[in-house]
Amino acid sequence: MNTTETLEQAVKRLAAKPLSEGYVRDGDFAWPDEQNPLYWSIRLKHPKTKDKWIRPMYLSGNAYVQKQPEFKGPKPLYQLRRIFALPDREIWITEGENKVEALHSLGIPATTSGGAQSAEGADWSQLKGWKVIIWRDNDDPGLVYAQKVTEVLRKLGCSVEWVDVAKLSLPEKGDCVDWLKKNPEATADDIKALPRIVPPNDEESWEAPVVFDEIETPEIPASLLPGVFGELAAELAEATETPPALAVMSILGILSTALARRFVVCPMKGWKEPVNLYILVAVSYTHLTLPTNREV
Repeated sequence: MNTTETLEQAVKRLAAKPLSEGYVRDGDFAWPDEQNPLYWSIRLKHPKTKDKWIRPMYLSGNAYVQKQPEFKGPKPLYQLRRIFALPDREIWITEGENKVEALHSLGIPATTSGGAQSAEGADWSQLKGWKVIIWRDNDDPGLVYAQKVTEVLRKLGCSVEWVDVAKLSLPEKGDCVDWLKKNPEATADDIKALPRIVPPNDEESWEAPVVFDEIETPEIPASLLPGVFGELAAELAEATETPPALAVMSILGILSTALARRFVVCPMKGWKEPVNLYILVAVSYTHLTLPTNREV
């Protein structure tokens, strides 16, 4: 390394602002491993707000910079040397290096592609044909991450299971580190005995399509909307001489846009959805008779 700045000094320099705001170091992780570091992931966490600050850092020439290097191909998985040294072909996958290290400390072989948005850019081919257990974070990004990783790995001939986080009494955004803090005496056997589920196969879960000609759609009256919104829908339908359904669906689309990012719905425990609606209204004028003569 042609630099006079140490790794410790570089971290303090690049993370000076969050460190001054009360964040504390949560680890500096070498990718893919300490013997062959291509870059480091700097992780900070605020002890009060629990907010995270995670940034990549690598040695570019003779200076550390806050970014990832450019990879010639997909990004390598974390701790590849550990993976290749495994006697069997079973691996756990988490979101983030600190969770991998937590499992590794108990003798559980694990790896990661990084954070919740990293699944699609990683080189998962190293795990072709392996048995994989995914311990995702208990939030929506964690679910999406697990789904994307599962899709890729199944194409590589892997068998995939998920730890059933819904049965672990984890808080929102809770992960394996949080579970280990609640269960400090847990062993590798305890972790391997955690409840698991087999994620659905999207290719096998499609239902038979419903042909519109075979169903009768119900009427959508303006009164379906409460209060002033129903009154508005009725007035719009009368003024435009269109079915009330057109006004009702249009108003619902406007309301969902206005309420997005402010409210979520929870059909059941552990399942949250935004209020966004995707609406397409088609109006047929096939039977509309226009006058042949028109006074101006």
